[in-house]
Amino acid sequence: MPSIRKALDEFLSEQKERLSEKTYKGYESVIELFTIFLNGYGHTSLDRDEHEKLFQAMEKGIEFTDIFGVEKITYPVIHEFLGYFLIKKAMVSESFLKTNGTVMKKLVKWLYDQQYISKEEYEEQMEIVNELKDDLPLVERVGRLIFELHKFSNIAEENFEEYEEDYFTITRVENGKLWLQGELDFDLEIGPVIVTEEISSLCKTGWEVYLSLGLKNGKWYILESGNVYP
Repeated sequence: MPSIRKALDEFLSEQKERLSEKTYKGYESVIELFTIFLNGYGHTSLDRDEHEKLFQAMEKGIEFTDIFGVEKITYPVIHEFLGYFLIKKAMVSESFLKTNGTVMKKLVKWLYDQQYISKEEYEEQMEIVNELKDDLPLVERVGRLIFELHKFSNIAEENFEEYEEDYFTITRVENGKLWLQGELDFDLEIGPVIVTEEISSLCKTGWEVYLSLGLKNGKWYILESGNVYP
């Protein structure tokens, strides 16, 4: 098996031959970010001996993607990159997230065609890419709309009967309303949370979002917000 860096370079080299310069730049940016992710977080999947190997290599300026092979690109790695890193750490645009889904899908197919991953691993990775690639731009947009909803209103200045703050899972969506379940406090069920019709039209059950909420006259209002995760 080639090293991860060598395989990714090979992938980009092949894409460069068939893509326009503008499209290739998008591919290059996604793979660069994926490499940064792997070098920063790939160690979490290593056993003790591999950790020691990586530590010794890093003392010489050698990174994770230089010493480990493509077998380290697994379903959990793809899942963490798409479902967490891009949203929490990368702070990228909605358009970049669309490009990312396309590139990662192409990369997974390429890894399988090169026989670098098994059919089972290919199917698992492709499943999570297909599941998240369309949702990633949407969660970015919803996060921005929720931020604008509370940022440009005076709702936080009002007096509320109760306050709640948690990571919430969306359990139900209606026109202009959301129902939520707490993550830190699993018994915490809240709703309706008042949002715009545009926000509710984009939201999906199962998504997670950090919110600070206030209750008034039987309805919850968003006071602060964080990232939305698919």
